[in-house]
Amino acid sequence: MMPINPPRLLTLLLLPLSFTVTAGEDATHWLERMSQAVHQLNYDGTFVYMHGSELETMRLIHAVDGSGERERLVSLSGPSREVIREHGQVTCYLPQKTALVANHPEVPPGFPLNLPTHWAQLGEVYELKLQGESRIAGKQARHVAIVPRDGLRYGQNYWIDSESGLLLRTDIVDEQGKVVEQLEFTSLEVMTKVAPQMLQPEAGSQAVQVTPAEPAAMTVSQTLHWQVAELPAGFELELQRQHAMNDNGVAVEHLIFSDGLSSVSVFIEPRLGSDESGGSSQRGSVNAYTHLLPEQRVTVLGEVPLVTVKQIALSIAPLTQ
Repeated sequence: MMPINPPRLLTLLLLPLSFTVTAGEDATHWLERMSQAVHQLNYDGTFVYMHGSELETMRLIHAVDGSGERERLVSLSGPSREVIREHGQVTCYLPQKTALVANHPEVPPGFPLNLPTHWAQLGEVYELKLQGESRIAGKQARHVAIVPRDGLRYGQNYWIDSESGLLLRTDIVDEQGKVVEQLEFTSLEVMTKVAPQMLQPEAGSQAVQVTPAEPAAMTVSQTLHWQVAELPAGFELELQRQHAMNDNGVAVEHLIFSDGLSSVSVFIEPRLGSDESGGSSQRGSVNAYTHLLPEQRVTVLGEVPLVTVKQIALSIAPLTQ
């Protein structure tokens, strides 16, 4: 993503409203309804996205029909660019009037959020709470809090449109209670049908195809070579694979762990030359930690606290057969 230089974030004051929870309503009900609505409805909205010290305003148009989902994401601040997703292919239109097409496993399948589908299964490591009601983008919204049961993952808050079930705002909160990432719609319209021209990019862009990695350069591994001795509770291995990240074709082991809501990526690569670059870094809600082994460089990153990525990185070891 291109660098963003936004103005200072303006805090929006939300007026708390009284509400009554009807029979059968709970946090899981609202979260499941939100997960369905974000994929099943046609809508056009403008939202503000805050990530660390960066701020960006964007427009999102989402359409769904018999052929599947289509989305168009347009930047309204900072560098001019658009992202269009259609039939599993993502195209990024850049201000130089060229396009970058990416059809790669790392490209997220949806925007603004990839939401879990089995919220009830999170109970082991999170507490789901129905908190109250607020008014956001002119709509009544139910507030659902996802509170971690330990300090090894972030808390999340969702404000869900009481009428449509669409997400109106989400906050990611670190272990000190600080909001490290926020997305909030300032306007959102549910539509019966989205006109085809609303999903077309601005005229003048020229597509440039980026060839996905060849099967030989990216393979799903059947044999696990590494283990995490101190994996936090709830996290399970979702994917393991090998691929080449460097021009010299050096193979990199890539492991992905998830607790159903948060995920962590582990990259294990050979140390080259006198590589001494280790330690931690942070960008918004994403923390990374690099640990140097005698022959390997281990990098762990994810939208979790620093203590979590550090714990995983320091406990990585070869799997003894």
